[in-house]
Amino acid sequence: MNIARTNFLPRPARRGEADRQSRRLRRILSKLPKNRKISARQSYFKRKFFINMSSIKNVFKKSNLNFQRERELNSSCKKELALSSLKGFTLIELLVVIAIIGLISSVVLVSMQGTRAKARDARRMHDLGQIRTALELYYNKNEYYPKISRWATSEPTSYDSGTGWAQLQSALSEFMPKLPGDPNPAGSSGPWTDNNFHYAYGASSNGQTYDLVAQLENKSDKNTCQYKCWRYHQGEGSYPPETPWCNVCLGGAGWSLYMYADH
Repeated sequence: MNIARTNFLPRPARRGEADRQSRRLRRILSKLPKNRKISARQSYFKRKFFINMSSIKNVFKKSNLNFQRERELNSSCKKELALSSLKGFTLIELLVVIAIIGLISSVVLVSMQGTRAKARDARRMHDLGQIRTALELYYNKNEYYPKISRWATSEPTSYDSGTGWAQLQSALSEFMPKLPGDPNPAGSSGPWTDNNFHYAYGASSNGQTYDLVAQLENKSDKNTCQYKCWRYHQGEGSYPPETPWCNVCLGGAGWSLYMYADH
């Protein structure tokens, strides 16, 4: 085997230098015994392998060092981000947020109040409808409506301390075990006065006509007196029977525009 091949030698910078190294190696090996030639060749390869392995180890050391530095840098960046996320708001930011929350709360509160008032008005109209049904059943049986002196109101007022409503409850107990009351009672006068929320019942002396009225909270409700011109069926004093309750109607008595009547 020709051991003078130079493909295992380090790559020289110039072609002439490679030839000189090859000739020099052949001269050295020609003077050595056979076994020494092989050992010299082996020692050369061992040296070359050691140099290459050292280079590889250095590369791995550098890559590991770079990886460790990159990991430390990422860790420090994450810590900085975490600390920045824990920073509090400035005073101006807090004031702006509080102002926005207050504005939204006021809008929601007004909307909810209007919705609740409409729901209470719907209940008032439903309650008067139920009482009216009981009154008609009573009339069919007795041929007159319950006779109550003056007015009976669902809550104590200047017109009724509670006895009149108790009498009406007793008269209708066969058809309606419990008379309902206003869902949001207020005021000491009758429902024909603004912002007095009660149910009121009154009948003529012969029991052939009656009035059942309430006050609504929603001023724009189409069922109020200002739109329906509810009539005072039994009449009173200078107001003859069938006089409109409110003065927006022709010949009206001048009571609240926001009254509601069952008929």
